[in-house]
Amino acid sequence: MRTHLVTAGSIAVIMALLLAACSPAAAPATVAPQPQVPTTAPTTGQPDLTGKTIKFYGMADLSGPSAPTATAVVRGAKDLVAYINDHGGIFGAKIEWIFEDTALKVDQALSIYDRYKSQDKNIVILFVFGTPEQQALKDRVKEDKIPLMGAGPDFTALYGVKDGWEFASAPLYDEQFAYFLDYVVANWSKIKPAGAGDKIKLALLSWNTALGQAPLTEASKAYMAKLGVELVSKELYEASPKADTTTAILNAQAAGANVIYNNTIGYGLANLLNDLRKLGVRDQFVVGTGMLGMDLSTYAFLADPANANGVYGATPYGWYSDVDNPGIKLITDIANQNNRDAKQRGFGRLIASAQVDIAKYAIEQAILKVGYDNLTGQAVYDALTQIKDYKPLGGLTAVDYTNGVRSGRQAQLRQIQGGPDKFVIVKDFSVLPDFRPTQ
Repeated sequence: MRTHLVTAGSIAVIMALLLAACSPAAAPATVAPQPQVPTTAPTTGQPDLTGKTIKFYGMADLSGPSAPTATAVVRGAKDLVAYINDHGGIFGAKIEWIFEDTALKVDQALSIYDRYKSQDKNIVILFVFGTPEQQALKDRVKEDKIPLMGAGPDFTALYGVKDGWEFASAPLYDEQFAYFLDYVVANWSKIKPAGAGDKIKLALLSWNTALGQAPLTEASKAYMAKLGVELVSKELYEASPKADTTTAILNAQAAGANVIYNNTIGYGLANLLNDLRKLGVRDQFVVGTGMLGMDLSTYAFLADPANANGVYGATPYGWYSDVDNPGIKLITDIANQNNRDAKQRGFGRLIASAQVDIAKYAIEQAILKVGYDNLTGQAVYDALTQIKDYKPLGGLTAVDYTNGVRSGRQAQLRQIQGGPDKFVIVKDFSVLPDFRPTQ
């Protein structure tokens, strides 16, 4: 049984920073016609639900500390819903988008939830973009039989109750860490720093928050031991743009570390990379990060964009440079059509798009099985738990919710080789080590 919990405070920091200062070039004003949203539903024998509606309920922080990110996530989801409606809806039925602001307050989220329930006795899907809210609702949604699509791979929300009703599309943080370690161990002779020996000695240099420490759990520590990786240092620093990581770096160096892992975002990773370069020791370490570090927001805080070169990180979704990925192409085209600026094209839009398409697919499968008139939260939940190897938007990622899985199980490993347009795949989509609790 695992012991780590990802707390509300840590995710609030993430959500506040994710879209801080993304910097891709402005979107072109004109785009080519877009392909229809991919679906594996059969093309014949579909019901005709023209004139019907299916309600997507949701909530997110639109006015509180994580509003800049949450607003962008919601906008990405809303853009995809509009696109789906313009391209046939769900068997002809239009999606009605109903969303309210939680201000990142649990009591407000619970109030919204109760109001939704009083207005609709048959809620078939609920989107919650905010970890505190996800955690607070985990028991309620199971009791009320309302499937919930959550933005974050939070252990408490997803696995805090047996056979839970909350689902996410990214792997847990310690699983991402183990995935990085697999690559390092397999390729150590090629990637190890000059002068490093055969022994891999790792230091966690990260925030002093639950997010920062999330990679180190009993499960991941046991996995490290199995791989022969030695944890020589755990150095934590403040989650602040002004944090100085110099002491943490020097302590890791003194302990003999040759690999550093960081699980922060934006200035959290940037502070570390800036100080490594300033101290002149960047080439003494292989540096890895969780999925949240592999985003545009890191670049807003780098003293030099080149400071990020060489960093490895798990990426559960494709990236915007993957122009041949049908999911990335569709997301980019939709953003172009809606004139979304750079701040609306980060990691959050990928999360939102995956979540909406997974929900659409599950609802289609439920309708095909029980019919529109019998569509319930239970029917959608049953469809979700039968999803196996589904690729949202034709290839953005892959999810499998069978056998009690509620989080994503696949990711790529990428290395930064020159800015956010060069997040280069070094290991393509693979199944990650499984640290879920025994159910």
